Amino acid sequence: MDTILIILRSPNKDALVGEHFDLVLYGGQSDVGSFNDISFFSTSKKRWFKPIVIGNLPYIKGHSAVVFYEEFAGLEGKIIIFGGIIDSVVVNDIFLIEITYREDTYFTEIIKAEAIGDIPSPRSGHKVYIRGSK
Repeated sequence: MDTILIILRSPNKDALVGEHFDLVLYGGQSDVGSFNDISFFSTSKKRWFKPIVIGNLPYIKGHSAVVFYEEFAGLEGKIIIFGGIIDSVVVNDIFLIEITYREDTYFTEIIKAEAIGDIPSPRSGHKVYIRGSK
């Protein structure tokens, strides 16, 4: 994959992940505008790269909570994005970004989850955590 340049952004959401890439950058904002893209960074290779995206990324939004759930020794996992602000409207949507590794290439599949049960109210500026290993 080609090396890419990432514009410094604030506020951005990142999560430390497994052995092949160490950082996932999702979205953010700069003086150029707002973003909803995904980039990976490998500290061992000191290189940024973009995964192949299957599906549509979530709407551009700010102040959402993002967490990474690792499944297989740093090769595969899920990024979970909850809530945030879209065009001044606070939302409570949830997206799953599934990361798979095939033939030396990372792929991400975007899924908007249709939640049921006692759904939390719309919010922004919050944090989420994974409890335990599952």
